[in-house]
Amino acid sequence: MTPPYSLQANNIVERANRKTASTLKKLIDKNPEKNCVATAVLLSLEFDIFGFACDRIRYSFKVGCLMYFEHYPFDKQKCVFSMALMSSTDSEVNLNWDKEYGTEAILFFKEIEPLQFKLGRPVTHMDVITYNGANYTYLYFDINLVRRLTGSFINIFAPSTLVVAVSWVNFWIKVDAAPARVSLSITSLLTLCTQMQQNKSQLPPLNYITAVDIWLFVCILMVFCTLIEFAFCYNSYSEHKGRSEKTKFNNNETNSRSKSKRNPWMEPQKSDAIDFKKELKKFPKQFTEARIKCSYCRLPCNGSELDMFCRKLFPLSFVVFVVSYWVYFLNIYHHELN
Repeated sequence: MTPPYSLQANNIVERANRKTASTLKKLIDKNPEKNCVATAVLLSLEFDIFGFACDRIRYSFKVGCLMYFEHYPFDKQKCVFSMALMSSTDSEVNLNWDKEYGTEAILFFKEIEPLQFKLGRPVTHMDVITYNGANYTYLYFDINLVRRLTGSFINIFAPSTLVVAVSWVNFWIKVDAAPARVSLSITSLLTLCTQMQQNKSQLPPLNYITAVDIWLFVCILMVFCTLIEFAFCYNSYSEHKGRSEKTKFNNNETNSRSKSKRNPWMEPQKSDAIDFKKELKKFPKQFTEARIKCSYCRLPCNGSELDMFCRKLFPLSFVVFVVSYWVYFLNIYHHELN
Protein backbone atom coordinates (compact mmCIF):
# COMPACT_ATOMS: atom_id res chain seq x y z
CA MET A 1 0.00 0.00 0.00
CA THR A 2 1.44 3.37 -1.02
CA PRO A 3 1.76 6.18 1.55
CA PRO A 4 -1.31 8.18 0.31
CA TYR A 5 -3.55 5.13 0.60
CA SER A 6 -2.02 4.26 3.95
CA LEU A 7 -2.75 7.78 5.24
CA GLN A 8 -6.34 7.55 3.98
CA ALA A 9 -6.80 4.19 5.71
CA ASN A 10 -5.45 5.62 8.94
CA ASN A 11 -7.95 8.49 8.71
CA ILE A 12 -10.79 6.00 8.22
CA VAL A 13 -9.69 3.99 11.24
CA GLU A 14 -9.41 7.16 13.33
CA ARG A 15 -12.91 8.25 12.33
CA ALA A 16 -14.19 4.77 13.14
CA ASN A 17 -12.62 4.94 16.58
CA ARG A 18 -14.22 8.33 17.22
CA LYS A 19 -17.55 6.92 16.07
CA THR A 20 -17.08 3.95 18.38
CA ALA A 21 -16.39 6.23 21.36
CA SER A 22 -19.42 8.40 20.53
CA THR A 23 -21.71 5.38 20.22
CA LEU A 24 -20.39 3.96 23.47
CA LYS A 25 -21.14 7.23 25.28
CA LYS A 26 -24.71 7.18 23.98
CA LEU A 27 -25.19 3.62 25.17
CA ILE A 28 -23.79 4.43 28.61
CA ASP A 29 -26.10 7.44 28.89
CA LYS A 30 -29.03 5.09 28.29
CA ASN A 31 -27.94 2.92 31.27
CA PRO A 32 -26.94 5.47 33.93
CA GLU A 33 -25.98 2.93 36.57
CA LYS A 34 -23.42 3.97 39.15
CA ASN A 35 -21.47 0.77 38.66
CA CYS A 36 -21.84 0.67 34.88
CA VAL A 37 -18.50 0.00 33.21
CA ALA A 38 -18.32 -0.20 29.41
CA THR A 39 -15.54 -0.63 26.88
CA ALA A 40 -15.53 -0.77 23.09
CA VAL A 41 -13.02 -2.46 20.79
CA LEU A 42 -12.88 -1.92 17.04
CA LEU A 43 -12.52 -5.41 15.64
CA SER A 44 -12.35 -4.88 11.87
CA LEU A 45 -13.17 -2.63 8.92
CA GLU A 46 -14.70 -4.04 5.76
CA PHE A 47 -15.03 -2.20 2.43
CA ASP A 48 -17.53 -3.07 -0.24
CA ILE A 49 -17.11 -2.57 -4.00
CA PHE A 50 -18.69 0.89 -3.77
CA GLY A 51 -16.13 2.12 -1.27
CA PHE A 52 -18.37 2.08 1.82
CA ALA A 53 -16.72 1.06 5.08
CA CYS A 54 -18.40 -1.35 7.51
CA ASP A 55 -16.88 -1.59 10.96
CA ARG A 56 -17.29 -4.37 13.54
CA ILE A 57 -17.23 -3.18 17.15
CA ARG A 58 -17.42 -5.24 20.30
CA TYR A 59 -18.96 -3.54 23.36
CA SER A 60 -18.39 -4.87 26.86
CA PHE A 61 -20.73 -3.79 29.66
CA LYS A 62 -20.64 -4.40 33.37
CA VAL A 63 -23.92 -3.21 34.85
CA GLY A 64 -25.83 -3.60 38.10
CA CYS A 65 -29.26 -5.07 38.71
CA LEU A 66 -31.93 -3.52 40.91
CA MET A 67 -33.17 -6.23 43.28
CA TYR A 68 -36.19 -6.55 45.56
CA PHE A 69 -35.84 -8.69 48.69
CA GLU A 70 -39.42 -8.82 49.95
CA HIS A 71 -39.57 -12.63 49.55
CA TYR A 72 -35.91 -13.29 50.41
CA PRO A 73 -34.71 -16.09 50.41
CA PHE A 74 -37.65 -17.29 48.26
CA ASP A 75 -37.14 -14.47 45.77
CA LYS A 76 -36.63 -14.24 42.02
CA GLN A 77 -34.77 -11.28 40.56
CA LYS A 78 -35.50 -9.94 37.08
CA CYS A 79 -32.60 -8.00 35.58
CA VAL A 80 -33.31 -5.87 32.50
CA PHE A 81 -30.63 -4.40 30.24
CA SER A 82 -31.69 -1.93 27.53
CA MET A 83 -29.85 -0.15 24.74
CA ALA A 84 -30.88 2.82 22.59
CA LEU A 85 -29.28 5.65 20.61
CA MET A 86 -31.25 8.73 21.57
CA SER A 87 -29.15 11.10 19.45
CA SER A 88 -29.51 9.01 16.29
CA THR A 89 -32.85 8.15 14.74
CA ASP A 90 -33.73 4.95 12.92
CA SER A 91 -33.09 6.71 9.62
CA GLU A 92 -29.44 7.07 10.63
CA VAL A 93 -28.76 3.93 12.65
CA ASN A 94 -30.78 0.72 12.79
CA LEU A 95 -30.61 -1.33 15.97
CA ASN A 96 -31.92 -4.89 15.82
CA TRP A 97 -31.15 -8.31 17.16
CA ASP A 98 -29.20 -10.64 14.91
CA LYS A 99 -31.72 -12.39 12.67
CA GLU A 100 -29.30 -15.24 12.20
CA TYR A 101 -30.11 -16.57 15.66
CA GLY A 102 -33.76 -15.54 15.90
CA THR A 103 -34.84 -16.20 19.47
CA GLU A 104 -31.28 -17.32 20.22
CA ALA A 105 -29.93 -13.81 19.84
CA ILE A 106 -28.04 -14.08 23.14
CA LEU A 107 -25.44 -16.80 23.47
CA PHE A 108 -23.32 -17.85 26.43
CA PHE A 109 -19.81 -18.85 25.48
CA LYS A 110 -19.52 -20.93 28.64
CA GLU A 111 -21.96 -22.26 31.20
CA ILE A 112 -22.55 -19.70 33.94
CA GLU A 113 -23.39 -20.90 37.46
CA PRO A 114 -23.90 -18.04 39.95
CA LEU A 115 -23.20 -18.93 43.56
CA GLN A 116 -26.60 -18.00 45.01
CA PHE A 117 -28.90 -18.07 41.96
CA LYS A 118 -30.11 -20.28 39.17
CA LEU A 119 -29.68 -18.48 35.87
CA GLY A 120 -32.78 -18.42 33.68
CA ARG A 121 -32.96 -18.20 29.90
CA PRO A 122 -32.55 -14.61 28.62
CA VAL A 123 -35.49 -13.22 26.67
CA THR A 124 -34.94 -10.51 24.04
CA HIS A 125 -37.32 -7.68 23.18
CA MET A 126 -37.39 -4.78 20.76
CA ASP A 127 -39.52 -1.67 20.90
CA VAL A 128 -39.86 1.43 18.71
CA ILE A 129 -40.98 4.74 20.16
CA THR A 130 -41.74 8.01 18.41
CA TYR A 131 -40.33 11.23 19.82
CA ASN A 132 -40.51 14.64 18.08
CA GLY A 133 -41.57 13.01 14.84
CA ALA A 134 -38.61 10.59 14.76
CA ASN A 135 -38.46 6.87 15.50
CA TYR A 136 -36.02 5.40 18.01
CA THR A 137 -35.40 1.70 18.54
CA TYR A 138 -34.93 0.15 21.97
CA LEU A 139 -33.21 -3.20 22.35
CA TYR A 140 -33.52 -4.86 25.72
CA PHE A 141 -33.42 -8.28 27.28
CA ASP A 142 -34.22 -9.64 30.73
CA ILE A 143 -32.57 -12.42 32.74
CA ASN A 144 -34.32 -14.18 35.61
CA LEU A 145 -32.27 -15.13 38.66
CA VAL A 146 -33.91 -17.60 41.07
CA ARG A 147 -32.23 -17.94 44.46
CA ARG A 148 -31.06 -21.34 45.67
CA LEU A 149 -32.67 -22.46 48.93
CA THR A 150 -30.05 -24.97 50.08
CA GLY A 151 -27.69 -22.41 51.58
CA SER A 152 -30.47 -20.51 53.35
CA PHE A 153 -31.88 -23.71 54.82
CA ILE A 154 -28.50 -24.78 56.22
CA ASN A 155 -27.43 -21.33 57.45
CA ILE A 156 -30.72 -19.82 58.69
CA PHE A 157 -33.71 -22.14 59.05
CA ALA A 158 -32.08 -25.24 60.53
CA PRO A 159 -30.02 -23.46 63.26
CA SER A 160 -32.90 -21.23 64.36
CA THR A 161 -35.24 -24.24 64.59
CA LEU A 162 -32.74 -26.08 66.78
CA VAL A 163 -32.36 -23.06 69.07
CA VAL A 164 -36.14 -22.86 69.54
CA ALA A 165 -36.29 -26.60 70.28
CA VAL A 166 -33.49 -26.26 72.85
CA SER A 167 -35.43 -23.49 74.62
CA TRP A 168 -38.26 -25.99 75.23
CA VAL A 169 -35.97 -27.95 77.56
CA ASN A 170 -37.02 -25.35 80.16
CA PHE A 171 -40.35 -27.13 80.54
CA TRP A 172 -38.59 -30.28 81.80
CA ILE A 173 -36.39 -28.46 84.34
CA LYS A 174 -37.67 -28.05 87.89
CA VAL A 175 -39.35 -24.76 88.66
CA ASP A 176 -37.07 -24.02 91.60
CA ALA A 177 -33.99 -24.23 89.31
CA ALA A 178 -34.30 -20.55 88.37
CA PRO A 179 -30.65 -19.91 87.33
CA ALA A 180 -30.63 -22.82 84.89
CA ARG A 181 -33.92 -21.90 83.23
CA VAL A 182 -33.18 -18.18 82.96
CA SER A 183 -29.68 -18.71 81.57
CA LEU A 184 -30.97 -21.15 78.95
CA SER A 185 -33.65 -18.72 77.75
CA ILE A 186 -31.27 -15.73 77.68
CA THR A 187 -28.64 -17.71 75.76
CA SER A 188 -31.23 -18.79 73.18
CA LEU A 189 -32.42 -15.19 72.76
CA LEU A 190 -28.89 -13.88 72.26
CA THR A 191 -28.16 -16.62 69.71
CA LEU A 192 -31.21 -15.74 67.63
CA CYS A 193 -30.49 -12.00 67.83
CA THR A 194 -26.92 -12.62 66.63
CA GLN A 195 -28.23 -14.72 63.75
CA MET A 196 -30.65 -11.96 62.74
CA GLN A 197 -27.84 -9.40 62.81
CA GLN A 198 -25.64 -11.59 60.61
CA ASN A 199 -28.49 -12.02 58.15
CA LYS A 200 -28.99 -8.23 58.00
CA SER A 201 -25.30 -7.72 57.26
CA GLN A 202 -25.58 -9.89 54.12
CA LEU A 203 -28.32 -7.68 52.62
CA PRO A 204 -28.33 -4.03 51.61
CA PRO A 205 -30.10 -1.57 53.95
CA LEU A 206 -33.84 -2.23 53.61
CA ASN A 207 -36.84 -0.38 55.00
CA TYR A 208 -39.31 -3.26 54.58
CA ILE A 209 -39.76 -6.72 56.09
CA THR A 210 -38.42 -9.78 54.28
CA ALA A 211 -39.57 -13.39 54.54
CA VAL A 212 -36.57 -14.38 56.66
CA ASP A 213 -37.32 -11.50 59.07
CA ILE A 214 -40.74 -13.02 59.74
CA TRP A 215 -39.16 -16.41 60.46
CA LEU A 216 -36.52 -15.09 62.85
CA PHE A 217 -39.00 -12.79 64.60
CA VAL A 218 -41.35 -15.70 65.35
CA CYS A 219 -38.42 -17.78 66.60
CA ILE A 220 -37.38 -14.96 68.95
CA LEU A 221 -40.99 -14.58 70.09
CA MET A 222 -41.21 -18.30 70.92
CA VAL A 223 -38.06 -18.18 73.05
CA PHE A 224 -39.25 -14.98 74.74
CA CYS A 225 -42.57 -16.64 75.60
CA THR A 226 -40.71 -19.49 77.32
CA LEU A 227 -39.05 -16.90 79.54
CA ILE A 228 -42.40 -15.25 80.32
CA GLU A 229 -43.91 -18.66 81.04
CA PHE A 230 -41.16 -19.34 83.57
CA ALA A 231 -41.97 -16.06 85.33
CA PHE A 232 -45.60 -17.17 85.78
CA CYS A 233 -44.51 -20.64 86.87
CA TYR A 234 -42.07 -19.34 89.44
CA ASN A 235 -44.60 -16.87 90.82
CA SER A 236 -47.24 -19.59 91.14
CA TYR A 237 -44.69 -21.94 92.68
CA SER A 238 -43.64 -19.32 95.25
CA GLU A 239 -47.26 -18.60 96.25
CA HIS A 240 -48.04 -22.30 96.54
CA LYS A 241 -44.94 -22.88 98.61
CA GLY A 242 -45.83 -19.98 100.93
CA ARG A 243 -49.38 -21.26 101.41
CA SER A 244 -48.11 -24.77 102.09
CA GLU A 245 -45.70 -23.57 104.74
CA LYS A 246 -48.40 -21.44 106.35
CA THR A 247 -50.86 -24.34 106.37
CA LYS A 248 -48.26 -26.64 107.85
CA PHE A 249 -47.50 -24.11 110.58
CA ASN A 250 -51.19 -23.72 111.44
CA ASN A 251 -51.67 -27.48 111.56
CA ASN A 252 -48.75 -27.88 113.92
CA GLU A 253 -50.12 -25.15 116.15
CA THR A 254 -53.56 -26.76 116.17
CA ASN A 255 -52.13 -30.15 117.04
CA SER A 256 -50.14 -28.69 119.89
CA ARG A 257 -53.24 -27.07 121.31
CA SER A 258 -55.32 -30.24 120.98
CA LYS A 259 -52.86 -32.10 123.13
CA SER A 260 -53.44 -29.70 125.98
CA LYS A 261 -56.21 -30.27 128.50
CA ARG A 262 -59.65 -29.71 127.07
CA ASN A 263 -62.39 -27.78 128.85
CA PRO A 264 -65.59 -29.87 128.75
CA TRP A 265 -67.69 -26.69 128.93
CA MET A 266 -66.17 -25.47 125.62
CA GLU A 267 -67.09 -28.55 123.55
CA PRO A 268 -69.89 -27.93 121.01
CA GLN A 269 -73.19 -29.69 121.52
CA LYS A 270 -74.95 -31.64 118.77
CA SER A 271 -77.96 -29.34 118.82
CA ASP A 272 -75.75 -26.30 118.17
CA ALA A 273 -74.13 -28.00 115.15
CA ILE A 274 -77.53 -28.91 113.69
CA ASP A 275 -78.81 -25.34 114.08
CA PHE A 276 -75.65 -23.98 112.44
CA LYS A 277 -76.11 -26.23 109.39
CA LYS A 278 -79.69 -25.10 109.02
CA GLU A 279 -78.66 -21.46 109.10
CA LEU A 280 -75.99 -22.12 106.45
CA LYS A 281 -78.54 -23.46 103.99
CA LYS A 282 -80.38 -20.15 104.14
CA PHE A 283 -77.48 -18.28 102.45
CA PRO A 284 -78.17 -17.33 98.81
CA LYS A 285 -76.75 -19.52 96.07
CA GLN A 286 -74.77 -16.60 94.59
CA PHE A 287 -72.09 -17.02 97.26
CA THR A 288 -71.57 -20.68 96.38
CA GLU A 289 -71.48 -20.04 92.61
CA ALA A 290 -69.03 -17.16 93.03
CA ARG A 291 -66.76 -19.37 95.09
CA ILE A 292 -66.80 -22.07 92.39
CA LYS A 293 -66.03 -19.53 89.65
CA CYS A 294 -63.12 -18.08 91.62
CA SER A 295 -61.59 -21.52 91.92
CA TYR A 296 -61.49 -21.76 88.09
CA CYS A 297 -59.91 -18.31 87.73
CA ARG A 298 -56.91 -19.12 89.84
CA LEU A 299 -53.57 -20.11 88.37
CA PRO A 300 -52.48 -23.73 88.85
CA CYS A 301 -51.48 -24.23 92.44
CA ASN A 302 -48.16 -25.68 91.29
CA GLY A 303 -45.91 -24.35 88.50
CA SER A 304 -45.22 -27.86 87.25
CA GLU A 305 -48.80 -28.15 85.99
CA LEU A 306 -48.30 -25.13 83.73
CA ASP A 307 -45.02 -26.61 82.49
CA MET A 308 -46.77 -29.85 81.57
CA PHE A 309 -49.38 -27.90 79.62
CA CYS A 310 -46.72 -25.86 77.76
CA ARG A 311 -44.82 -29.01 76.78
CA LYS A 312 -47.61 -29.62 74.27
CA LEU A 313 -48.70 -26.05 73.56
CA PHE A 314 -45.37 -24.58 72.42
CA PRO A 315 -44.27 -27.37 70.02
CA LEU A 316 -47.76 -27.57 68.53
CA SER A 317 -47.90 -23.80 67.96
CA PHE A 318 -44.47 -23.76 66.33
CA VAL A 319 -45.32 -26.69 64.06
CA VAL A 320 -48.47 -24.89 62.88
CA PHE A 321 -46.42 -21.79 62.11
CA VAL A 322 -43.71 -23.76 60.28
CA VAL A 323 -46.22 -25.59 58.08
CA SER A 324 -48.09 -22.37 57.23
CA TYR A 325 -44.87 -20.47 56.54
CA TRP A 326 -43.33 -23.05 54.21
CA VAL A 327 -46.56 -23.77 52.34
CA TYR A 328 -47.11 -20.07 51.64
CA PHE A 329 -43.59 -19.16 50.55
CA LEU A 330 -42.91 -22.39 48.64
CA ASN A 331 -46.00 -21.66 46.54
CA ILE A 332 -44.51 -18.25 45.74
CA TYR A 333 -41.13 -19.84 45.00
CA HIS A 334 -42.53 -22.48 42.61
CA HIS A 335 -44.70 -19.86 40.92
CA GLU A 336 -41.61 -17.76 40.24
CA LEU A 337 -39.74 -20.80 38.92
CA ASN A 338 -42.48 -21.41 36.37
